[in-house]
Amino acid sequence: MSDERLKQNFDPVSGNQALSILSQIQAYTYDREDLDQRRLGLIANRVEEACSELSIDNVTSTKWHKDDQYKVLDYSRLVSLLIPAVNKLSQEVEDLKSIKHRAV
Repeated sequence: MSDERLKQNFDPVSGNQALSILSQIQAYTYDREDLDQRRLGLIANRVEEACSELSIDNVTSTKWHKDDQYKVLDYSRLVSLLIPAVNKLSQEVEDLKSIKHRAV
């Protein structure tokens, strides 16, 4: 849930913070062994090293691996990093456009 009444101690994520975290995250193509498919995505264990808030520990087992537990990512949480990162980059583009126009 996203309702403000359920949250406390708000700390805005700056564009620089978001870019720093995102720059540590690598997307991969990989073979998903339990589905016999080629996939595109992130690897929870590696994302967790960059930002532990994106990883959910020890999700229940799958039907293929009944006694194991696996990390998963909540991809929707990435939006909370993408917004300040895009805003920061957009501001940098505008600043560069302004510098270019003054130079002309």
